[in-house]
Amino acid sequence: MSQEKAAEIIDFAAPRGDKGAIDGHETAGAFLAAARAGAGLSLAAISDVIKVKIDHLEAIEATRPDLLPAAPYATGFVKVYARALGLDAEAVARQFREDIGAAAPAQLVFDDAPSAVETRPTLMEGARLVSIFAVIAVILFVFWITSQILGGGAERDAPVAAEEAGPRISDIPRFTPREAPAAAGAPVQAAPAQPAPPGPETGPVPRLKPAVVEASLIASVAPGYPESCAAGAAPLETVTVMFDITADGRADNAQVVSSSNACFEGEALRALALWRFAPRTVGGAPAAAAGKRATLNFRG
Repeated sequence: MSQEKAAEIIDFAAPRGDKGAIDGHETAGAFLAAARAGAGLSLAAISDVIKVKIDHLEAIEATRPDLLPAAPYATGFVKVYARALGLDAEAVARQFREDIGAAAPAQLVFDDAPSAVETRPTLMEGARLVSIFAVIAVILFVFWITSQILGGGAERDAPVAAEEAGPRISDIPRFTPREAPAAAGAPVQAAPAQPAPPGPETGPVPRLKPAVVEASLIASVAPGYPESCAAGAAPLETVTVMFDITADGRADNAQVVSSSNACFEGEALRALALWRFAPRTVGGAPAAAAGKRATLNFRG
């Protein structure tokens, strides 16, 4: 058999023994390595056919999940590897999952969040602290306004010592139009009324703006990697969605803005529907927020 690196000339129908259960091998990776060696194939030949990196194939055979992508993707590699060798892909994949343990979630990126989409208990605590600080700030501001109003009135009503104040305004004689001297025969005109200067009693009272705290992600569900999309998929496929956040913290009106592969759009929308948020608050009351965006990554 020719050893050229072309997928169409590698014979994967060569005898490989039992294609069912993994007999006599401790791990699925060891079983695959033995089957490949029995077929006289190199890792490079397998990599050219199934389009999986040699490093990943070596990690599968050595059962090294720390050198592999997330478990759903690594399991997909194992299935493709097993099928290429004519083995029972489901049985090998099941054993591989038992070998490496629980699967890890797919990587996610939430555009509006300060960090990646991870379930962090501190997000809710941070939102509560911001709300508490906002309420304290409002109370202090109202207290300051009240003290200014009361302090100004006290200063007006406080008596002034005679030796410091001198003559008071009320002690200075004021001439009314009837008392003011006028030229003989000149008509007496009343002085125009002067508007009272603005003071604490007459000035406008400032209006306080309610404190606004933006929505934040508190729980996310990682999307699965659809096996039906694996064929022909790039190593990294992305789906960007736009959605609103309701007052009870749920994603609503979700729609795909852009995607590198339309096959992954349905799974991205399904996962987004399960996310939960700390809703936007205005003056401490929950409110809806519109126009949020998130990008979900699918790594092959």
